[in-house]
Amino acid sequence: MRPARPAVRFHSSRTVDFVVVGSGAAGGIIAKELATAGLTVVVLEQGPRVEPPQFEHDEIKTLFQGALQINPTGFTFRRSESETAKPGQIQLLYHRLVGGGSVMFTANYWRFREIDFIEKSRLGAISGTGLEDWPITYRDLEPYYTKAEWELGISGEPGPFDPPRTRPYPLPPLPVKSSGVLFERGARALGLHPQPAPLAILSQPFHGRPACQHCGYCLGFGCEFRAKSSTLYTVIPIAEATGRCEVRPNSYVRR
Repeated sequence: MRPARPAVRFHSSRTVDFVVVGSGAAGGIIAKELATAGLTVVVLEQGPRVEPPQFEHDEIKTLFQGALQINPTGFTFRRSESETAKPGQIQLLYHRLVGGGSVMFTANYWRFREIDFIEKSRLGAISGTGLEDWPITYRDLEPYYTKAEWELGISGEPGPFDPPRTRPYPLPPLPVKSSGVLFERGARALGLHPQPAPLAILSQPFHGRPACQHCGYCLGFGCEFRAKSSTLYTVIPIAEATGRCEVRPNSYVRR
């Protein structure tokens, strides 16, 4: 079951071990790791705390009016300092709320492949770029991929071109539905072999959270069923349950 969230509130004069800026895919996980290791943590999140039933299936408000985005009034762009910045034609999905982008993203959850860490060695230098090999390899990172998949709840199955893994996905892939069925039929008609994408969405109940209800509101929307494996529903509750982590919403960090 999801751990109950105690009302942890550190006094403003208290010194804590760590201050984490942001509560998304990076900040939320870091907060959990620190708090469960016995350290005190304050997480500063510029957005509000939004939980069910506050998530809405309102496409106009969410996608076009920029609700819960970092800059709800819209972003402006220019190609050089001599130009006047003008509003963009589409909203950039940088969200501000507890859980950050992990609450609103489409939930695709691929691993990098082995070659992705050594592209310069394989492809050679590319003029005009800063292409370099990573200082670590896929083998170095693989245990952490596995840890994240099993703690967060990832649904999928290994494909023929996937890198090696030490454990399978914790959950089977979600069923192919709607337009995915047509895509799959077309791909097979062309002699291709479609593979379900790994998703940070539960295909079965997992760690006290229910499975996906297939409402279709994933990209740009929070999941009121708690089936999307965002930090809001996974690691942040664990961090808070230790009594050593406080998440402070509506806390904007300037420097």
